[in-house]
Amino acid sequence: MDFYKLPTEQKQELHTTITNIATSFGGANFFLSLIELLRHTKPNAILNESAVFHYDKGKIKWSKSIRKESLTQLFHAINKEYQGLDALHELSPKEHKAMLNMIKALKSVTFSVTSKDDSFASFDFDLFASKERDDNSLSPIFKTLFFYPFDFIKKSLQYKVQEI
Repeated sequence: MDFYKLPTEQKQELHTTITNIATSFGGANFFLSLIELLRHTKPNAILNESAVFHYDKGKIKWSKSIRKESLTQLFHAINKEYQGLDALHELSPKEHKAMLNMIKALKSVTFSVTSKDDSFASFDFDLFASKERDDNSLSPIFKTLFFYPFDFIKKSLQYKVQEI
């Protein structure tokens, strides 16, 4: 994923979205330090069986623990989405069933972000952008927290929106 190879409209949209997400986490520096912490946590923080990730400014809690197989399918879905395709597009019957099972299992997962010291307002977000049955796109907050590369996020935050 190269941020600068994206079309201008997509760069501007990502900049706005990720800047808003960073602001909701208490600012860009706090947000970037959280992203670094998430990336360095082994195994992946989202696989935590207690469905909670604690960090110095607060915690992220999700409604259902996520298994490694589901996380792998989730990352495949994000890669398909990045290519402009639906998660279920051109899959073998076995892969289609695995992806469909992941979507069914995780469609209801919600995340709750709370602050320890009221440095930002607590908020909730869903794993999927929509609860619609046919919409399999993942929420921008989830993709930013757990999928986008660190440099991609930094470039997005530093991008200067062009006035048309």
